[in-house]
Amino acid sequence: MVMAMTDFIESYMCGVWENIDSDIGFDERRILLNSMRQTLKLIIENELSGRQYECLNMFYNEGMSQESIAKALHISQPTVSRHIATAKSTINRTLGYCYYAVDKANNQWLKLF
Repeated sequence: MVMAMTDFIESYMCGVWENIDSDIGFDERRILLNSMRQTLKLIIENELSGRQYECLNMFYNEGMSQESIAKALHISQPTVSRHIATAKSTINRTLGYCYYAVDKANNQWLKLF
């Protein structure tokens, strides 16, 4: 199995997933992105350390620089950078598996119709 490395966090934070209405129809893309969105919540809750989540949240949701995060959390900027990189790696790896599985399931359903 070969999967292209996708930065799911960048896609999510840039709003690529926001225009998907989960209540309308059975569109393949909608199913895929809704699955990804739900899985992202689980990954954040269960796979990231508290500090990884804090750094990721401050960087993406609050728009803080790594230097500002470091000052706010009383840690070094390289440590902030490592927390963000590790969190993104964990999320991207796990969501990559989810993406692959949901895409395969969607393709199987489409073959039935």
